[in-house]
Amino acid sequence: MVTFNSQQSSDGTLKLFTWMNLARQFNSSVLHISDPTLYVMEDSLIGWYASNYRHSFQADIQLLIQTVMELVKAEEVVFLGSSGGGFPAALYSQIFPGSTALLLAPTLNLREATNRNTKQAFLTDLNRVSDFSELDNLYPEQVLSIKDLVEGVGEFTGSINLLQSRGDLQFWKHHTMPLLSFMEDQPSTPPHEVQIKNFSAVFGDWSDGHAPPPNEVITRAVDFLSQAPIGEMHLQRLTKDVLEQC
Repeated sequence: MVTFNSQQSSDGTLKLFTWMNLARQFNSSVLHISDPTLYVMEDSLIGWYASNYRHSFQADIQLLIQTVMELVKAEEVVFLGSSGGGFPAALYSQIFPGSTALLLAPTLNLREATNRNTKQAFLTDLNRVSDFSELDNLYPEQVLSIKDLVEGVGEFTGSINLLQSRGDLQFWKHHTMPLLSFMEDQPSTPPHEVQIKNFSAVFGDWSDGHAPPPNEVITRAVDFLSQAPIGEMHLQRLTKDVLEQC
């Protein structure tokens, strides 16, 4: 299992350990990765595990995960991430075949990050560029959009299970809905659930804005995934009924 922290608190505390208790539900090795982009500035809050002006880290993190998987002889990997930490979790689930991601109200497109100040700080402070075009020129291989990645391949290559509040309309508009743009009957408002190949999403009436689901819902989701036979976790599909029955 690989976990990623969401936005760092203003006091410098990484939200890395919110996953530790949940991770214990899995009988597995756990790799916690903190965001390496933040270590060029003391007051940096989020870099989405992408880049700073010194380096782009996506390939390095991929190599780190691959190395640890080989060391522990992992047969499959689960990526967990919430909000900003959902971006790398989604990214690496599409890079490692047969993997699974559990995403909580994830950021899926860095260009569409809803907090303008955070997005601008990522560009000007962390990467020392004025816009995303400059960033693309600086790191042309860097992935900034899960939608672009999936469309480039033509499908979800890894399994994604996503939980999000139906009231999280900004993240729905800028992140989740665009990811589903290739659906024949694309919903304009958050449905209760979406089921397509290798992608499952459950939208609950949990909050009126951007917030993770209640802890008991997250626990049910983790419990459901953890019960899968070894090597078959990527076949598990979260549904509204599953979360209510767990």
